[in-house]
Amino acid sequence: MLARNPVHSSADFETTLAFLRNKGLDGRIAAGDTDARRRFRSAINAVYGTGFYLAYMQYGVDVEIDAPADRADYSFSIPYRGEMASSTPQGPMACTNQQTVITSPGQPQTMFLSGGTQRLSMSIDAGLLRRRFALLTGEQVRGDIVFDPKMRVANGPGQLILSNIELVIDAYDRGGDVFANPCRETQFEETVLTALLVYQPHSHGWLLDRPAPAPASRDVKRVIDFLHENLETTLSLDDLVSIAGVPGRTLNEHFRAFTGLAPMAYARRERLRAVRRLLLSGEMQSVTEAAMRFGFSHLGRFAALYREGFGETPSETVRRAKLRSHGQSTVV
Repeated sequence: MLARNPVHSSADFETTLAFLRNKGLDGRIAAGDTDARRRFRSAINAVYGTGFYLAYMQYGVDVEIDAPADRADYSFSIPYRGEMASSTPQGPMACTNQQTVITSPGQPQTMFLSGGTQRLSMSIDAGLLRRRFALLTGEQVRGDIVFDPKMRVANGPGQLILSNIELVIDAYDRGGDVFANPCRETQFEETVLTALLVYQPHSHGWLLDRPAPAPASRDVKRVIDFLHENLETTLSLDDLVSIAGVPGRTLNEHFRAFTGLAPMAYARRERLRAVRRLLLSGEMQSVTEAAMRFGFSHLGRFAALYREGFGETPSETVRRAKLRSHGQSTVV
């Protein structure tokens, strides 16, 4: 599984332990197996998206893997072979192909893995998840979103999440590269993260129960259509008001009701997304040229907005696009 993308393999436990510690993890061979170090064989394969990764892992002997509370990611693992359990605030819970454990920032975790365990793992950056939730609710999240740790994967939304993960892995194993295409990566991200946020119980779920935003009025539709057709044109609020055909205050109220953003903030977000699509495509490797093309003349401010919006710098996006075009791993 994911054999085309090996990240780490070793017959030496200490070498693998150093690799795990470099990722903010720790581990040990389970007590009582005196021959375990001789039989130890680690294999970790992974593919990386923007703010998340999928990985296949096995160790060959009974091990315990610790993830500290200060890790800024959400993660869950599904065993395909062997036995696995994970710690939760309620105590250890078995992880199977029916249910697993999803951990949240601030919650330390210990995974207990039998020697025959082969597992698929997904990690999601906390910033990426917060941004997706903000898009769903129309407001910024305060504090970490904390999930109910028990997550079913045999049916319902859990099955949808697993099916999308397996689809991506199958594409890689057949020689494809789904995440090389920004549209496909976005589709995967939206499907998996939205399913998690909408259906898996969590601390901020009450925000989803509020009334839905108002439908887009004609003035908002006119402005949005014009913006997407003219992303390379720098427009003022007066321009947008003229296009909308309503007073500025009315346009602002309608925009906030439909998008959660003021008109100019919405325009800026869409221009940032356009820059990102261009950099990910590999068609333009100059961050300055890409930013200027879509109206960002203050490069320092642009870089700050880009990092805030996407969780990485523009140059990091360019680097990932180059690595993908050469078929190299993006592991840090």
